[in-house]
This record gives sequence, C-alpha cells and structure tokens, in this order.
Amino acid sequence: MSIASQRESRSSFSNRMAGSFDKEEDYGDFCKQANDSSDRDLIQGQLYKYTNVMKGWQYRWFCISMTRGTLEYYMPDDRRKTHPRACVYLAGSVISPSEEDSQTFTVSAACGEVYKLKAADAKERQFWVNKLRQVAYNHEMRIAQQYPPLQQSEETTSSLNDVRNILLQTQKHQRSVVDVIEKYTNTDETLLLLKATSHATVMALEQCFAILQAIQLAKI
Repeated sequence: MSIASQRESRSSFSNRMAGSFDKEEDYGDFCKQANDSSDRDLIQGQLYKYTNVMKGWQYRWFCISMTRGTLEYYMPDDRRKTHPRACVYLAGSVISPSEEDSQTFTVSAACGEVYKLKAADAKERQFWVNKLRQVAYNHEMRIAQQYPPLQQSEETTSSLNDVRNILLQTQKHQRSVVDVIEKYTNTDETLLLLKATSHATVMALEQCFAILQAIQLAKI
C-alpha cells in the first residue's frame, strides 16, 4: 500500500471514528476499515479510555501491532507522531469484557498496567476483544516456542498438578466472593471494582496455567 493510500485510508477512518459509532451502519464496513486503516500489521481506531475520576472517559487513538504484539495509544491529535503516549505488550495480558454493560472492557497487562476502555457498542467491543486476545495468544505461543522447557520430570508433572489444584480452589473462592457481592449490592463502586479485579485476576491465572500446559505438551 502506498504512503498516499495509507494517509487517505487513515484520514477516512479517523473522520468516521471521530463521532459515536452509528449502530445502523454495516458493522462489516467498520471491521474492514479497522484492518485497512494502515498496513496489515496494524489494527487501529478510537476508543474511550477511563483516565481518572475528575476527567472520566476520554477519546484515545489505539493501535494493535500484530507483529510486535503490543497495544499502544495516542492522544487524538498526536496519532501521526512517531512515539505513542503509552504501550503495553499483550503476551500474558487478560482482556475482560465488563459485566456492567455491553461496551466496556479492560486490558490487564502482565506488567501491571490496566486499561479500562469503552467501545461504541457491543459489536465494536467484541471486535477489539477478539483481536486483542488473538494477538496475545499468538505471542504467548511464540514465546513458548522460542524458550523450550527443560526436560520433563515427575517433579515437574507433580508441580503442575499442584498448580491446577490451587487454581481450582482460587476459582471457587472467587465465585463465592462474586456471589456475596451480587447479593449485597449492584451500586457500591468499591465492591464492583473488587468483583471486576477478582475476575481479571482469575482470568490471568487461567491464562498463565494454559501457557504452562502448552509448554508441558511441547515437551512430549
């Protein structure tokens, strides 16, 4: 794709995403524009990002690099600059759709960064969640292949079984916490945050365990 074509495509997509997403538009067009907005390595577009209590939700320009396995974002007027405002690696990240509405989702990176994001509608959210999870999984598998595990032993198998048992106990306790919170309140922000955080934490543990299983299977 030529530089002129890339600029024209980016400009068209930017203008389209500057306002709220029209739910009556063909969603397939949105997906096509997201993938064609730059070269095939990038998926980019605007999302709301929760900044803080004072400023609330703000538009940011997000880019997923399938080659680098990163999610980065720019201020809306800075997206043509070389360096993003922030960048996280997606390998080991947990991408969690919110249970509070059909638009919000979180990206909990392995480094500890957490992005709370909001799409225009449920379909757009699912598009981003699917792409983020796909890139995260691909790079997790690439890491597992680049760093092969040590020779399997009975001790390794026993340790993995111990991890599995601990994970099952953690899942059980997390479900108990969620049940209590849901019975108690649907409005307390602190408890809802605890509910979301516990869910994201368990999902992160599940993904880590899946990576360990993949490494073990690669040894067989």
